[in-house]
Amino acid sequence: MRLATAVLLIACASPSIAQTTSHYQVLFEGKRGGAQTTTVRDDGRIVTDLSYRQNGRGPDIHEEIAVDASGLIREFRVKGKSTFGAPIDESFRRAGTRAIWRTLADRGSAEVTGPALYVPLDSSFALNAVLLRALLHQPGGVLAGLQGGELRAQKLKEVAVQATGGPMSLALYAITGVDTQPSFVWVTDDATHRLAAFIAPGWLQLIDDAIEAQAVRIEAEQVDAEANLLATLQTRLAHRFTDPVVFRNARVFDGLSGSLGPLSDVYVNRGHIAAIYPAGSVMREP
Repeated sequence: MRLATAVLLIACASPSIAQTTSHYQVLFEGKRGGAQTTTVRDDGRIVTDLSYRQNGRGPDIHEEIAVDASGLIREFRVKGKSTFGAPIDESFRRAGTRAIWRTLADRGSAEVTGPALYVPLDSSFALNAVLLRALLHQPGGVLAGLQGGELRAQKLKEVAVQATGGPMSLALYAITGVDTQPSFVWVTDDATHRLAAFIAPGWLQLIDDAIEAQAVRIEAEQVDAEANLLATLQTRLAHRFTDPVVFRNARVFDGLSGSLGPLSDVYVNRGHIAAIYPAGSVMREP
């Protein structure tokens, strides 16, 4: 199985550091389906090899990233193939206030005056920790996104697990603004915020070799944290209306005939359709 390479260049001015390597397993239903290896070289470069297969399909990618002193992505390059075999070739570069990006589907540039974080279309799992570290470096854990929007990081949970070398403290963070729902990432609960695990509950577990035996527990902790986060969001964001509620210009689907009805005003009361009137009708009790 060919493993692709991802390189993270820390800042050019960063001092030399001792080379370290982290190994990760990609698990599907508890079975190994691939691997990721991340090496932080003594010049600050991070090299990540990632490849996995599920039902004969999976990505092989080569990714290179450079960040500045505050963790913001300065350069990005990813090449390879996607899960279903489509080619990947994406790059980003920021020099001063000029940001330039290119994918196989799009290319563009923009003037960027303040801190902003590029979010690529395709990446390795290592990128999740890169985004998180950049966010945690900013006041309030908030950054403008390129090419738009806003990214935020929120710490959800701290968990102590038993690793092969001894106890390990982990922290689960939610990153919003990357997708239509939060992205979750596990990192070491220390100053390095090194990637520890990425879990897609019920599907995939990417987990550090040292804590592979803890994968089931870590996923359960994440499921619990996700449920609590969604409950909190529902309390804060949900709109509560007084019955009845009227949906104007709606089409009602008839399951017996398999057809849509004409534009109508649909009255919903106590969770059920109470009445249907022609669109634009005078408001009335259902």
